[in-house]
Amino acid sequence: MDFIPAIDIRGGYCVRLKQGDFYQETLFSEDPVATAMRWLEAGARRLHIVDLDGARGQSTTKDVIRSRIREVRKQFGDE
Repeated sequence: MDFIPAIDIRGGYCVRLKQGDFYQETLFSEDPVATAMRWLEAGARRLHIVDLDGARGQSTTKDVIRSRIREVRKQFGDE
C-alpha cells in the first residue's frame, strides 16, 4: 500500500476543510513548498495536490501550484 499525502491549497496556503466546508478552514502552513518538501524528505514518493480555489471554479493558484511543483522537482532532481 502506498501512502500519498494530500496538500490542499486555498489562496496560496495549505489548509484543511472540516467536512468539505469552505467556511470551516484550518490553516496548516503558509508555504506549500516547505510542506511538500517535508513530506518528500519523510519518504513520500508522490503528493496529491488539491486546488481548492479551482474546485469552486475560481482557480487563482494554478500558476502558483505549477511553480511550486517545479521548485520541489528541482530540489529532488526530477526536472
